[in-house]
Amino acid sequence: HVPSKANLVYVVTLRNFEKENDEIPRPDMFYEERIERAESRRHYGNEKFARGDVEGALAQYDVANSYVNDDMLVQLEGRHQAEVMRIKMPLACNRSLCAYKLGKLHECIGFANEVVCLKDDAE
Repeated sequence: HVPSKANLVYVVTLRNFEKENDEIPRPDMFYEERIERAESRRHYGNEKFARGDVEGALAQYDVANSYVNDDMLVQLEGRHQAEVMRIKMPLACNRSLCAYKLGKLHECIGFANEVVCLKDDAE
């Protein structure tokens, strides 16, 4: 039981911060730029994962996912939406696996649920 006036302490971990030179804000990027950057970050995450850097891989997958977020997805249809789904589904699977390996089970379940939701939306 936690007393009602107890102080809570939160520990926040910054996973990644890389400011690219003259980076265009994501909403101002063209579709092709966002896809290219998402793919690039996903591949970079795969390389980190293969070297055993699970935390680094998860950070890269998170950045990749930020390029193909839900705000972008709702604006697309047809082949463009299918292309984004082709990127988002493996990203969610990879993020879930990384979270599992890092013992972050709630995040793992959240990412796994995202895969199921994306699959349902794709059908």
